[in-house]
Amino acid sequence: SQPGVRRDGTELDCPFYSDSVWVRWQRGRPRKMGGYRAMTQHVPGPVRSVMLDSRAGVNSTHLFSQWGIQRVQFANDGSASNIEDRTPVGFAANSLLNWSHGAMYSSTGGTYSAIIAAATPDVLDIASDSTGGVYYGDIKSNATLTAISDGSGPITTSGGICILQPFLFVYGSNGLIRNSNANDFSVASGWSGTFANQANPVGTKVIYGAPLRGGGQAPAGLFWALDSLVRVSFVGGTTNWAYDTLACPTTILSKKAVVEHDGKFFWPGTDRFLFYNGVVQELPNQMNCNYFFDHLNYTHQNKVWGVKNARWGEIWWFYPRDEDTECGHAVIYNYKENTWYDAVKQRTAGASPGVFKSPVWVGHEDSIDTMLLTTGLNLTTNGTTAIGNNTLHFASTTGVVDGMVISGDLGIPIGTTVTSHTGTTVVMSAVATILVASGVVISMTSMTGAFAEGYAVTGQTSGATGVARRVLTNSINVSDVSGTFQSGEDIEGVSSAAATIQSAPVAQTLVTQYQQEYGQDKILDQDVSAIRASFTSRNFGFAIGSPFDDAPKTIDVLTRIQRIEPDFNQVGDMTVAVESRSFAQDPVEVLNTYTFTPTQSFQDTVDQGRILRLKLESNVQGGFFEQGQVMIKLEPGDERSTKG
Repeated sequence: SQPGVRRDGTELDCPFYSDSVWVRWQRGRPRKMGGYRAMTQHVPGPVRSVMLDSRAGVNSTHLFSQWGIQRVQFANDGSASNIEDRTPVGFAANSLLNWSHGAMYSSTGGTYSAIIAAATPDVLDIASDSTGGVYYGDIKSNATLTAISDGSGPITTSGGICILQPFLFVYGSNGLIRNSNANDFSVASGWSGTFANQANPVGTKVIYGAPLRGGGQAPAGLFWALDSLVRVSFVGGTTNWAYDTLACPTTILSKKAVVEHDGKFFWPGTDRFLFYNGVVQELPNQMNCNYFFDHLNYTHQNKVWGVKNARWGEIWWFYPRDEDTECGHAVIYNYKENTWYDAVKQRTAGASPGVFKSPVWVGHEDSIDTMLLTTGLNLTTNGTTAIGNNTLHFASTTGVVDGMVISGDLGIPIGTTVTSHTGTTVVMSAVATILVASGVVISMTSMTGAFAEGYAVTGQTSGATGVARRVLTNSINVSDVSGTFQSGEDIEGVSSAAATIQSAPVAQTLVTQYQQEYGQDKILDQDVSAIRASFTSRNFGFAIGSPFDDAPKTIDVLTRIQRIEPDFNQVGDMTVAVESRSFAQDPVEVLNTYTFTPTQSFQDTVDQGRILRLKLESNVQGGFFEQGQVMIKLEPGDERSTKG
């Protein structure tokens, strides 16, 4: 069989493998894909984008969803710490949100690196003109992000953002492409200085942007509009920026589907696969093009996302198939082998390896349905509190309740509570020990004592019960709920933990961040389970002249398999099923299934059929295989080769 799995066309008219499950190809041979393990199961989902960052010996992911922005830190071995909430103050959860993001560093030698992110409510309508906010923060911090503003107020966008260092670009409806000054996106000078610019080089919404090697005209970038591809280049002089349309008309399926590899860009259009390598070209796919486009749920097309796995020469595109509303299938282009195959796995976003050697993907394969019980809130100070003073100043104190515990600044002593409050001030039970600056995010929570994950939470008025799954300063996620928790009621946990629910409980699904290509199994906490991996050969037999292309197809006899001689790099037992049918339209029948041990030399058989194929499978803990040159001894079988 030739490398890859062809889903398009008929099985009989196919020189490629007939089927595969969790298998890739290397050197033309099938090989089991790697395993994966859960890094954290505490992520509010579904996650729409993942940003992986490594610096100063610390790895982190920023996870973007309808609920906001979460941050997870983890070691080089993948062991993760608690999840941190970096959602901007005042952020409104919205199930329609998509996200774009980037990292912006100082080109003048400073140590500050910013994370920039934009939320756009277009997940169900790629052409939507509705806008969302643009935010920034220190990429190394766990503080909440802050809105980016110009002289007219907070900047909003319907498309997204990208970084062409040292410039921040914002793009969106009606072909808008706007950029900041160099190393400056401040409200005072970031959007009106020497290099800041705004243009509309095309007429349709711009949905994605990415940096491009610009040579003598750098920085440069590519910007995908709904019907065009535009190159933006810095040219200096009095013009500064040049805008060139590289392709029109062209199409793009989803704003998260563009994948860059070694200066080339790959993406699915609305009816074919495309790539850019100086010019836009079709990416040939005779293997699973129909399989993908005929079964894509176009209502959710803007959830399609792509990611590369360069270690194996792969580009994956995850997509929602048939009636699925979230991504659970993937088609895979292997540019090293120049072939295609596919996989089934529930992942909604991810990041390619960098300093951290493994891909980090997030999905709902092991999701937990919970109720989010809000027990506090975050507010940003809009004035200073001097040493010895006990009054905090805010634009609004909506949601504050006397008795809440206050934290978030070194100047506020541990255990400080709200004594009283007005519409804009909060009086603390203790005075500030150092100055509390303006612009500081302060947490106010009704939670006293620590609610323990895995233990019961009980509503004191409703009698509702549940199990705490995720505990933050201002919220608790509770699963296995019995009854209905109520806004305003007190809740209790173990060890005298107590809090008050501040707003109506909300259903929230917790999803999992996975370290991919880890071992050979699926690891979820202490639970280790085998990952089933299999591949099925092309159809063969004397009657169909395959794999003996010089054999006349008039030799209508059965084909008998006398012996199978395995050649595998193998860990754990494998099975081989001999499958047969008499005619192309007949259902497949399993004639026999044999077990191969890693040291087995051969397997004699007496199986015969008119049209044959072999299915090899590994489904044991720690199981692995990499095929070499398997030898099969065949001979003509019975002459009575047809039914009836």
